[in-house]
Amino acid sequence: MCKEAENVFTEVGDAIEKQDRKKILGMIKKSAEGAVAEILQSNSQNDEEMVEIIESLQKTAQRTAEAVHESPCNVN
Repeated sequence: MCKEAENVFTEVGDAIEKQDRKKILGMIKKSAEGAVAEILQSNSQNDEEMVEIIESLQKTAQRTAEAVHESPCNVN
């Protein structure tokens, strides 16, 4: 687990250092997809709450993508 976390930090650091916007957006998308998958796999009985959480994650990912696209300096 520690090695996996170290690899993720290295990958994120490299992408930020190189200002690789495509890679950064890909990591954000992958992270959001993972969060959604985890929510869907949970034993939540409240479908309405789940929909709200997913919509919130989608909006956050969209705002982040727009901010990175408009100003690459926001990545740092």
